[in-house]
Amino acid sequence: MGMAHDYKLGRLVRSQLGLCTRTQSDRIGIPPETLRNWARGGRLIRIRDGLFRDPAVAWSWNQDVLAAILSAPPGSGASHATAARLWRLESVPRDPVIHVATPTRTRAVIPGVCFHRAEYMRRGDIAKLGVIPVTSPGWTLVHVAGSVDEVVLEECVLEGVRRGIVTVDALRACLALVPNGHGTGAMRRLLTSFDPAEIRRLMSTLETQFYAFLRRYRLPLPRVNVVIDTQRLIAKVDARWEHARLVVEIDGLRFHATRAHKRYDDERQNALVLAGERVLRYDASALRSEQDRMAREIGQALVVEVRR
Repeated sequence: MGMAHDYKLGRLVRSQLGLCTRTQSDRIGIPPETLRNWARGGRLIRIRDGLFRDPAVAWSWNQDVLAAILSAPPGSGASHATAARLWRLESVPRDPVIHVATPTRTRAVIPGVCFHRAEYMRRGDIAKLGVIPVTSPGWTLVHVAGSVDEVVLEECVLEGVRRGIVTVDALRACLALVPNGHGTGAMRRLLTSFDPAEIRRLMSTLETQFYAFLRRYRLPLPRVNVVIDTQRLIAKVDARWEHARLVVEIDGLRFHATRAHKRYDDERQNALVLAGERVLRYDASALRSEQDRMAREIGQALVVEVRR
């Protein structure tokens, strides 16, 4: 029986980033003596009361997150900025504190961990990314709305909708359960003017940031990722205002860094101009640090066309 218990305990630890709890080992029928033997022999290290780690498994931030969740009541999950990082919502600033949403109050006090009581969340509002329980993308965005400015919030919501991990309806359903939550007013204002179908046409984080920039400066919204037949070649452009025959291209380093890419970009731009399109081109650094200039130039191009 001893070897069988060792096997079951080892499988549990390996399935959880090198972690296990005393409650979990009890649940699968492992005697307390087996857990004590592993701890005495150095095969497990006690992190805190009832929680153990396998020292042979390399430390990771994900392991710290799961350790905090395992110390919380059942049904808990990573939340707020921690969940945003797990969902790869990169616009949310990194927070060294690990945030955990709990369905009930907890007395656990862990340095570097913040527990948030979220009794309003329903079954199914906790998803799993790998082995880590995490709040759904909708709740993650609602939670971070209270800790980021409207610029970051807009980029995150656009990115979530673009990637298909959240819908506007899902966000509205979450907001209905916390009508007076911190930051929910800003979220509601954002959702009133969203066109989900157009947002899903965005193909990259950079394009999402450009779309958020246009909304922020209250510029007319273009169609995105439009295919134009110039007769010389077929070109898919990042953004096009059809009435003004204005095209804007946003160049990221990934697809525009090499000499071959530069030559192709020049060929495309020449073909677009010869077909009667006006083209403005910006790189990612301009989108980060020269937004006033970009807004002024795009606005002028649209006004000039109206006057013609």
